[in-house]
Amino acid sequence: MEKLINEHLGYIKQTTEITKGFSFDKKYVIELTDGTKYFIKVCDIKEATRKETEMNYMKQLEERGVIMASPVTFLRDDKKCIQVFRHIEGQDGRDILHTLPEHTQYTIGYEAGKILRRIHTLTIANTEKTWEEMFWTKHERYRLLLEEVPPHPIDMDTVLSFIYEHRHLLQDRPIVFQHDDYHPANIMIHHEQFEAVIDFGRFDIGDAYQEFYKVALFTRNDSVPFAVGQINGYFYDEGEVPMNFWQLYTLYAAMSLAPDIVWTNKVVPDRIEDSYKRLQTIYDDHKGFTEYVPGWYREYRIKT
Repeated sequence: MEKLINEHLGYIKQTTEITKGFSFDKKYVIELTDGTKYFIKVCDIKEATRKETEMNYMKQLEERGVIMASPVTFLRDDKKCIQVFRHIEGQDGRDILHTLPEHTQYTIGYEAGKILRRIHTLTIANTEKTWEEMFWTKHERYRLLLEEVPPHPIDMDTVLSFIYEHRHLLQDRPIVFQHDDYHPANIMIHHEQFEAVIDFGRFDIGDAYQEFYKVALFTRNDSVPFAVGQINGYFYDEGEVPMNFWQLYTLYAAMSLAPDIVWTNKVVPDRIEDSYKRLQTIYDDHKGFTEYVPGWYREYRIKT
């Protein structure tokens, strides 16, 4: 790693490893002898094609006004590749939001929603399958895998019934670029303001509204004001949030339960109780999937 950095960027003065997150990549903040700082990810060479594609997408998004940890360069040798990004000052939202005033949390979420809207302006054409075909195949795969996990407390019969009754909503949905991990842990905050979105490593393509299932799964637990702000900011030019969004939001929230149970049991089984708590919260937010607009959104009032 050091040889590649020295050859292409300059000599390293200090290296600090970043251990947060579930990524298999090695992550570091490096400072060069001239004082310049970069955030880098060191990846297996087998990941080079996807990693380079990620950075190319990021460059397109930056041109569209998406505020991010800007891609600087992509390096490789025979065994590894290195993504180099602009270093972002601040803290991630999951660490700091709870310390900020509610109106500040809302304002940062509102800006995050506007940025997400810009991300979704990057449309993907000429896919081989429709969104309904792609996403329903994924759902059925996880539904079958769910039968192999230990007994759990979630009322999946009700959840699956809701999903089947609302499958038609997946029809004719446009396909766009997705960040696919858009929640406070990937939002940098500095001086109580939105600073940048980070970590496009899980990028995908799909329905723009599907991106919001992370609001149900994580964001509303990190900060309800931020979550409300994100949704309102996304629809900043529409006056109010359309009901079509809430219907799809609820469908995607419901369809996130099976994958979360399967993934947690397989990858981090020691956190399964946390998973069940999150999923039961989603179930309760929608009163057993009898309501589209979650309770936390309906009950929140912006404090002035």
